[in-house]
Amino acid sequence: MPPSAPDEPRAVLPFAGREVTRVEFDQAVGLLLDDGSCLRVEAPLTLVRAAGTDVVVPGEVSTLAPALPLFGRTVSTAVVHARTLELAFDDGTLLRVVQGPSFEAWTATGPGRDRRERDGWMMVSTGSGRLAVWRAEPAGGRFPADPGQAPAALLSLAACFAACLTARTSASDAGPVMSATDRRDPSSP
Repeated sequence: MPPSAPDEPRAVLPFAGREVTRVEFDQAVGLLLDDGSCLRVEAPLTLVRAAGTDVVVPGEVSTLAPALPLFGRTVSTAVVHARTLELAFDDGTLLRVVQGPSFEAWTATGPGRDRRERDGWMMVSTGSGRLAVWRAEPAGGRFPADPGQAPAALLSLAACFAACLTARTSASDAGPVMSATDRRDPSSP
């Protein structure tokens, strides 16, 4: 992706007009939207509101409460500027996530056109500051008549792989760099 001017968005996520139907917490903060799209944030995020600013750190229970009011909110805009993801909500809340230097700060997924699973997409902020984008779309732009064929399977595989990486790695257990080869040792604290 070519570099953009400082104020020019590098990417626009198709979340505008979508309602947050679920807020999830584990080693990430997850927002599920009413069309099946999902944002998982594994880096600290900042919530800016008229009443003040809060930092939410995934996995740190004492910091999670400020993210709860995102439930039921509607996304106004979702853009990536330079190394920062910004989601603006209908109540004026702004969610900001800065890409980390050594791990994937956030992952966004969506169902694509017509809410068909086999037509989905995934965008990941990489530790190198780039955006990785996948679309489950076969050559020729047409999907096979059998929905059990490759595109759905590939998207499911990508989702499973991402979940596996999340389960096996976390910022609190790894050194300065995380990768798929870093493992969580259940016998250590």
